[in-house]
Amino acid sequence: PAERAAIAALEDVEWMENCVRRIKSERERLYSEMKKLVRVYPSQANFLFFETEKPSNFIAEELMKRGVIIRDCSKFIGCKNHLRVSVGKKEDNDLFLEGLKEIL
Repeated sequence: PAERAAIAALEDVEWMENCVRRIKSERERLYSEMKKLVRVYPSQANFLFFETEKPSNFIAEELMKRGVIIRDCSKFIGCKNHLRVSVGKKEDNDLFLEGLKEIL
């Protein structure tokens, strides 16, 4: 059944193209809002990479308390206060933005 479902999903090009359009649109909206708060890097992926003045582990922990999970990238070489957030549904992204504004 899983194999049949995967094949059906791959064959539904219209659905896939719709998903890509939604992700791109939401990524641009999220990027525009984040630019007002942090240093955010342009992206062609389904996530945004950004830097804050506050410690990244603090940001990640505070967002987690609010039900938002993001990736602390401070262990990457040269990425002291960097984080990564996946582009989600509008309501998920709004929750992230609201939390980020409160924390900053």
